[in-house]
Amino acid sequence: MNTQPASRPSRSLPVFACTSHTLNSTFRYRAAAVRIGLPWVILITLANLAVGLATGAMGRPLDPANMSPQAVAGEVLLFAVSIIGASSMATNWHLYILKDQQPASLAEVLRLDPPVWRYATFTLLNLLI
Repeated sequence: MNTQPASRPSRSLPVFACTSHTLNSTFRYRAAAVRIGLPWVILITLANLAVGLATGAMGRPLDPANMSPQAVAGEVLLFAVSIIGASSMATNWHLYILKDQQPASLAEVLRLDPPVWRYATFTLLNLLI
């Protein structure tokens, strides 16, 4: 009995055509990209400013060796918000590109449903590997 899977013919995609298509799509759909990304960018920026003001770290570089517990907690919070925001943006972008689904409201742009959590979990796992 043959236990090897049937071989599939491999096909190679033209690298330059794929790269060109990706860049053209990003430029062509820049209004949708701004609509999907801008609310999260504003939210992450405001969170960063709030943590910086709360920990007194505004305007000076972080020194990991001398961080207060509040600064560590703030950085962990910023990391979590950034991962979740990037995952939400990626989920919305993929739905837009692949299914032509555009978020209709701010609540849909700032989505936190199971696909976003799954994307964030796999992103975190990839960072840890």
